[in-house]
This record gives sequence, structure tokens and C-alpha cells, in this order.
Amino acid sequence: MYTKTIILCINILIFSAVSSICQQIPDVFNNNDYAVQNLQYSKEMGHEKNKISRNKLTPLRIAPLLMQNILHTTINCSLDINLKNLASNCWLEREKILVEMVRGEKEWANKFEDSHGVDLSGTLLGRKGSFGEYDQCKSISANVSFNGVNEKWNGFYSLLSFEGLRPDTLKFDSLTIGFCLAPKCRKFVENTPNFTISDKSCTNIGNGRFILEETLTPLKDDKSSIGGIIFFSIFGLFLIIATILDNYLDFYRKKNEKWTKGILLRIILPFSLNRNVKELLKDSPATDSLKVIHGLRAITVTWMVLLHTYVLYLPIGSRLSSCYVQIVQKLFKSIIHFLADIASFFKMMKTFTFQSIINGQIGVDTFFVLSGFLTVRSFLKNMKKTNNHLPVKKMINHFVHRIWRILPLYAAVLCFYASFYKRIRLGPLNSVVNDIELCKRYWWRNILFISNLFPITETVSHFHI
Repeated sequence: MYTKTIILCINILIFSAVSSICQQIPDVFNNNDYAVQNLQYSKEMGHEKNKISRNKLTPLRIAPLLMQNILHTTINCSLDINLKNLASNCWLEREKILVEMVRGEKEWANKFEDSHGVDLSGTLLGRKGSFGEYDQCKSISANVSFNGVNEKWNGFYSLLSFEGLRPDTLKFDSLTIGFCLAPKCRKFVENTPNFTISDKSCTNIGNGRFILEETLTPLKDDKSSIGGIIFFSIFGLFLIIATILDNYLDFYRKKNEKWTKGILLRIILPFSLNRNVKELLKDSPATDSLKVIHGLRAITVTWMVLLHTYVLYLPIGSRLSSCYVQIVQKLFKSIIHFLADIASFFKMMKTFTFQSIINGQIGVDTFFVLSGFLTVRSFLKNMKKTNNHLPVKKMINHFVHRIWRILPLYAAVLCFYASFYKRIRLGPLNSVVNDIELCKRYWWRNILFISNLFPITETVSHFHI
């Protein structure tokens, strides 16, 4: 008797909880405007910000409702019947996830909701979004009974860039949020790259876009990836052969010291891992090296790491103007957003310790100066050996040797980036920072060292200097 009573009470509690959740979901089919109310301030309350509490303007209330606002607008305002159906299916799918999450029986439902980038704390201080849990979303795989049909649900990650926020309140006008979607919502997102958010009268109060992950071409059809794999496989095999040969010659040399290197050995042995590791790890400087050069390199590298820590807030993925002044302006603007207050920015500018950040754009020039200095020093040493007379042939050989020292490794990095780097990188920014196509198109400019003569919009971000 008592057991049945307890079970009945538990069922009533579960039913009440599910009903409560369902009541909080806007009835989009009846044009309920609950979900849009949190975004309404963007257009209608622009002149009444003094009457609205600051808490009502925080994006913490926007993030959980953003997707249902988009679905609400599509279902009630779109003229595309196909999009309406896709949005309706996505809505029912999200409702299914919420119900299963409340019941607490399906771990996959909790993972879906937990993977959204809803943690937007610190937005008023310059944080421009939340990526959510990328790896957790991609790991979701579940068999779900949906509308009487058993379906395979896999997590689909997408970024959502929303515009329509008040810049005078949040210091910027857009947010980027990561969402973890199920199959029906994936179809909706793929068919709606750009979206709008409207009120119940279908008046636009905001817009944005979905940023989808790039769909990789199957490896068997991807010629660039196959070419890269073949190249680096041959290179790896070459390293192994050179290392084995070097070890054999060391053993042979101990028994018979009378042996000479042929041309083939001189070409192969520099690739030996033994020799290169010893060269990299030796702590004794060369007899004619300048120790101050090593100190300048170490200090400059530390400076660059510090600078890029602050520049992390630079708008991700945007192609900067070729005008140097605009690049610096964007740098300063990003720091202002980070500090959230222009007054705080100018106050920090006056501090001595912040000068390294303000003047950080010239930090890379140290490496340019060092490179030129070492080239001239080497050139003058060669002239001294020939009594200040250097034939044209030797002069050309000197510069060719200098380029040859840089070019192979530089070309290998370009090849790696353009061929199969896209197949090994993981993370929410895969679809945002994407210069691979630029690298495939303009790699020859880098090989010829003329990339700096072209607009920065046509250069790969890693090699634009």
C-alpha cells in the first residue's frame, strides 16, 4: 500500500516538472512572443535605457532563448514553407531533448543541453561569446525514438553569430555562441545560413548567421591531402634512412678511420636525426657567435607572447585592411573592448608596464634587424677572406645559400598547411579561421618571398609579414 502511494507521488512530481518545463517553452505556433521579449530592447527600448535595470540588458538572459527566438521567427514570419517545416521539426526535437533531460534517464539529453555556449558571464567586460563544449557535443551518439521512429542522433556543432545588441551598453554589437544540435536542427541550420529575429508583428529586431563546420572531401578524392601525405611520407622515410646510415658509418668509422664522404653521403647525412638532435641540444656556442643576439631573440619572443595574449580579443577571422594604420586601430579597439571602458584604457596606457603592449606592433622588427645584421656580417667575413675582393659568382652563391637555408623548411610548412592540416585540426574555430584556400591559391608568392607586396586580404595569416 505504502509502496504504491510513494510511486504515485513520484509520478505526480515528474509529471509536474515536465509540465512546468513545457509551459516555459514559447508556443510558437500561436505566435507567442515570450522568447522575443528578451531581445526587444535592441530596437524598442533604445531611448529608455534609464528606465531599464542593467540586469535586463545582460546577454545571460539572451543565450538560452536565442535558438527558440530564431525558430519562432521562421515559423511565424517566413514565407518559405520548407523552412517553416524544418523549423517546426527542430522545435519538436529540442522539446524532446528538454523533456528527456528533465526525466533524467537519458545522458545524451544532458550532453546536448550542457554543450551549448550559454555561459556569457563577463560580457559587459568585453567577452564576445561562449563556444560551449565542442568535444562533448561531437561525442554524442544515441538511438532515439522520435515520433514513433527510431533514429540515430549525433551531435552537430555550429557557431551562431548574433547581431542586434546595443553597442552603447555592451561595447560591441555582436555575440558568438556555440550550439550543439541534433539531426532535425542540423537540417534547419544548413538551410538557414542567415537568420532574423522578429517580434510578434514580424518586425525585425536582430539578425545573424550560422557558421557551420567545413565538410571535408573524402580522402580518396582530395588530391592536395594525398600529395601532402606522399611528400611527408617520403621525407620521413628519408630521415629514417639517413639516421640508420649515420649510425652504421659511426660504427664503421670506429673500426676503420680511413674513409671519405662521397657526394651522396654529403647530401643524405645532414638529414640524420642523430646529428640534428645533438646540434639542437648542445649548449656550447660557436666560437664566432655573438651571445647578445641570443639574448635579444629570447627577449623578443617573450615580448611577442605577451602581446598576442592581449591581441587574442582581436575580431576572429576578419581579414584586416592592408592599411597599417587600420591594423593598429583594430589592435587598440580590441584592447578597449577587453577593458570595457575607454577611461580605463587611457588610464592603463599611462602606466610604464603597459608600454610594451601599446608599442608591440614594432616587436617583430627586431627579427628583421637581426636577420639583416647577420647576413651583412657573414658577407663581410667572406670578403675579409678574399682581401676585400668578392667575385660576382661568390656573391651570388652567398645569397643563394642564405635563401636555401630558409626555403626548404618554409616550403614544407606551407605544404603541410595547404595539404592535410585541415584533417588534423579540431575545435570550434575550425570554420572561422580558415586561410587554407588562400594558402592553396597564393603559396607561390610565399615561395618567391613577395607576399608582402600584395594586399593583406590575399595573404595567409601565419605568413603575412
